[in-house]
Amino acid sequence: MSAVVTLSSLAAIAVTAAFVVPLSGLVPRSSGLISSGLAAIIALTLLARLSHRLGWIPAPVRARNLLALLIAAAADTAFAATALWVLWPEPVSFHLLFAAYLVALGAGLLSNAPGGVGAFDLTLLALLPVNDAAAGMAALLAFRVVYYALPAGLALIGLIRPVQAHTPRRFHHNEATLALQSAQILNHPKADLLTLQCGGSGAILGDLPDAMTLLDLRGSDAPRALYKCSAPQAVDARTAGWQVLRCANEAVLDLATWSLDGAKKRQLRRALRTFAASGLRIAETRNMTSLAPIAATWARSNGGERGLSMGRFCPDYLQRQRVFAAFDGAVPVAFVSFHANATWTLDLMRNGTTRGGAQLPNGTMQAHVYEGILAAMCDGAATLSLAAVPTPPPHLPFAKQTLTKSSGLVQFKQAFAPIWQPRYLCAPSIFHLTLAVTTLTFGIHRPPPLPDLNRVQRNDEDYSFAHTALPCEANTSSLGAFCDVPDPASCSAKCPD
Repeated sequence: MSAVVTLSSLAAIAVTAAFVVPLSGLVPRSSGLISSGLAAIIALTLLARLSHRLGWIPAPVRARNLLALLIAAAADTAFAATALWVLWPEPVSFHLLFAAYLVALGAGLLSNAPGGVGAFDLTLLALLPVNDAAAGMAALLAFRVVYYALPAGLALIGLIRPVQAHTPRRFHHNEATLALQSAQILNHPKADLLTLQCGGSGAILGDLPDAMTLLDLRGSDAPRALYKCSAPQAVDARTAGWQVLRCANEAVLDLATWSLDGAKKRQLRRALRTFAASGLRIAETRNMTSLAPIAATWARSNGGERGLSMGRFCPDYLQRQRVFAAFDGAVPVAFVSFHANATWTLDLMRNGTTRGGAQLPNGTMQAHVYEGILAAMCDGAATLSLAAVPTPPPHLPFAKQTLTKSSGLVQFKQAFAPIWQPRYLCAPSIFHLTLAVTTLTFGIHRPPPLPDLNRVQRNDEDYSFAHTALPCEANTSSLGAFCDVPDPASCSAKCPD
């Protein structure tokens, strides 16, 4: 982070200098400076893209962010130069002083001295006309008082009597944990939104919050699509003139009435009996590192993990979910995870082999999901989603292949006799809809690298900012579920059934 901030600041100052210095007459030949400014713009753009691809920063930096950075750098240096201009003892044009200040600032930064002491002062005295060197040094000392000492003094007053910080509003979304991977939380004035990277300005995952309507998405930086929204939201979008496309069916269980009884669940009961006779056991786990070999084996067998709207294996990510694993003795051989909020949502499903290398018995994954259903009931959740299955319209390219690949997943979820609810993709125009379909599909199958959650200061006694989280703290954060017991696994003690 320090490297990104330093490089971006230097690049922004170089761009500002490339516009200011050549027109001031300070430097006789400034073609090289202009070239360096253009190179700085290119380098700044590449740095922004590379930082996101390598996981250094969680969200992509768009053109408007770079423009805002350049404007902020120009304003910051212009105000600082104004303070110096007011204090300078000799009559000099502001343009010339501004140019000299930028060159001296660059020299101070490159010298790596605290506050650029020495390099900044000597460069400025060499570039600007001054008859009395003592008066010039006095002006520089006064400038440092105004630019450094005065703000520091005001900050000390704030530390003596700190201002009460605004408490951020709690973010509610059934799949909020995705914000730790490929999704971003967009702070809209009316409500926070969970968005996915998508052509244009992104796509909102799910429905709009109750406080918002489609009219609130008119801003230039507002998302231009709704992904996997409900039928009522799709009706509102169509009424507003948006283009609507059915993209998936979501399998939902009403936990208030769901049970193992009924003819529709006889295959599920048979699968659970088969698993019960296998000798394996299902238990909730918090040891996410032990699940890494299972995830790696599954990824190799299935051509890698999908992403964007689907979670990928990461121990820190799973710490914020409820995870159930099948154990062969003490060794985990399969697991599933759930976003555990007001509505539980099935996320990762990963299976390996037994300790002897044999295939897992029939009913293993069904038993995982069943344990999750019982835990969700115990947790007081109203509904549990078995997640969505893609159902693109037959006329779209690759629709037949997609439906064929997802048929097994449909059969698996059908055993739980869910309520199938349609999900839609909505966008303001055919162009935006086509762009959303294309970029979302690419992002799901070719997701960017996961952000690095293991920072150097995390869980390190020399660099930590906070104590190591307790097992249930992840479930009480704004990105997790709620839990009123020290250990989620002990939830079964409250709910003997």
